[in-house]
Amino acid sequence: MNTEPFIQRYFVEGLAHASYLIGVGGVAAVVDPKRDVDDYIADARRLGCQIIAILETHSHADFVSGHLELAQRTGAPIYISRHAVATYPHRDMVDGEVTVCDLRSELRGGRPPLVVDVRSASEWQAGHIAEARHAALPTLPGALGNLPRDTAMAVICNGGYRSSMAASLLRRHGFTRLRNVVGGMIAFADTKCPELHSGDGAGIEWPAGKA
Repeated sequence: MNTEPFIQRYFVEGLAHASYLIGVGGVAAVVDPKRDVDDYIADARRLGCQIIAILETHSHADFVSGHLELAQRTGAPIYISRHAVATYPHRDMVDGEVTVCDLRSELRGGRPPLVVDVRSASEWQAGHIAEARHAALPTLPGALGNLPRDTAMAVICNGGYRSSMAASLLRRHGFTRLRNVVGGMIAFADTKCPELHSGDGAGIEWPAGKA
């Protein structure tokens, strides 16, 4: 498994189309895939990485994308701007959001964000990201004074809905350096990151069927 961050660039000369395989610690994302997706799959396998996200940043570009085939072959979700007109299965991306792949990379960096977990106490105890701070969504208004305003924060829940509500609440109260984690702990756990550990610190505790 490749534990070092990497960026693999692919360029189609005739179309002047660049795409990228970006990864760290066994997971990777493909940005703006070209029509032939075999290269990404082969390189991810060679580097010991699982493709967990497909990002479309040029939804109106004049090239044929391989995003649908890549999603079908890898099971990775497609992320695209919520303002794009897309009828295929995808997850909307907006400013102020971060994928689990990017979050994992940031957690391994020198200046990791503060992860604020807004799930219930039972969800938190079943497993959470190391060094995360717990503030269940119903209790968040009363916990605002305990959160730093000068620190970058990533807000996470189980699937992304409660964390988006929490992020909206925090923004209304003047917090600006925060992002919502797309896909939440479900997506984070699927990457089997070492940052995830059980509530008693005994190591990784996976949901049933994911061990």
